Formats: sequence, structure tokens, C-alpha cells
Amino acid sequence: MAIIAISIAFASVIIAAFTAVMSFWSAKEARNSAKATQDTAEASLVVLFLEKYFDPGMAEALRVLAAWKRDNDKDFANIWIEGMNSGSAEAWAAEDARRKVKGYFDEIARLRFIGVIRTETLREIAYVAGLNIYFDVIDPMELALYPSRSPRIIEFLMTQFGRYPETEKIKPVPPRLPASA
Repeated sequence: MAIIAISIAFASVIIAAFTAVMSFWSAKEARNSAKATQDTAEASLVVLFLEKYFDPGMAEALRVLAAWKRDNDKDFANIWIEGMNSGSAEAWAAEDARRKVKGYFDEIARLRFIGVIRTETLREIAYVAGLNIYFDVIDPMELALYPSRSPRIIEFLMTQFGRYPETEKIKPVPPRLPASA
């Protein structure tokens, strides 16, 4: 009888150990599967956002905002609000451009805030040249439009990235004169 009890106890220990190993393996595979799912979802978001960023409409919006700032000097944000109030087509074009570019960066930041994307993914889709337009043009416009607005997103993006490195314009190389013989 004792041998049967010992055999049953030994079998129970073996079964428990096997179950523990299988549970560990199952949990590890579930974690790997969840990571693969997250990687796939984030890859889809990267493609989606980069398609949005490289869309001709986004390029035009960035050009409109840069031109608005350049053409209206330091007080460009207040001039923009005055222009919208007076029905200026150019000011309203800047408003449409502001909303498009702002929406792009705000959406990305919010996805990071709620944990849908990781910091690495955020960097892939937000660290682009248009980020400087967001900092230099959209933020002052937002501040003029909504003086008590929360700076949460702008501060978050500035903390994460700082400015996108400016590229210098390519300077033409003077032609070489033929060597005299």
C-alpha cells in the first residue's frame, strides 16, 4: 500500500512539474505572440502615418504654413487670426494647413500617451522635418488662438525629440577651369 501511495505521489509530482513547464512555455509563447501582434500593428501604423506625411496634401500644408510665417513676420499668429476674422482666403488656407499638420502630430502623440505605440515607433513617424513647422508655426498659432491651451503635446514632442536637424541648402560648386598646359 505504501508503494502505491509513493508511486501516486511521485506521479503527481511529475505531472505537476510537467504542467508547470507547459504553463511556462504556453505563457512565453503567448507573450511572444502578443509582441508579434503589437509589432505588426505598429508596422501598419508606421506605413499609414508615413503615407499621410508623404502625401502631396501634407507637403502643400507644410509649404503654406512656412510661407505664412515668412510673409507675415514675427506677428504671424495674430495676423492669421485677424485674417480669419476678416475672411482672408490666405488666412483660411493657413488654418486648413494648420489643422492638417497639427492633426498628424497630435494623433501620434496621443497614440503614445495611451500606450498603443512604443517610443521607437513614435520616433519613426514623428521625427520628420515637418516637426519644426509644428514647433515654429503651429504652436505660436495655437497659443494665439487658445491662450490657455494645454501645452502637453508640444512639450512632450519637444522633450522626446527637440528640433529636427535643419538641412543646409546645397551650394553650387563653381565649374573647374581647364588646366593650362
